[in-house]
Amino acid sequence: MLATNVDEAHADKILVQTIFDVKLSILMIKSKLNKDAAEKLLMENSGYMKKAL
Repeated sequence: MLATNVDEAHADKILVQTIFDVKLSILMIKSKLNKDAAEKLLMENSGYMKKAL
């Protein structure tokens, strides 16, 4: 919630979608990508959030 500036309900929804993968959840929220696209972007950037954003 603090890292993404979204409400708790939205953060919880995304966390459940990602099976509580916090890095993936943050990327999905900040980039507004779906889970598959965010996973691909994260993999293409060797798991580095800063590079992916």
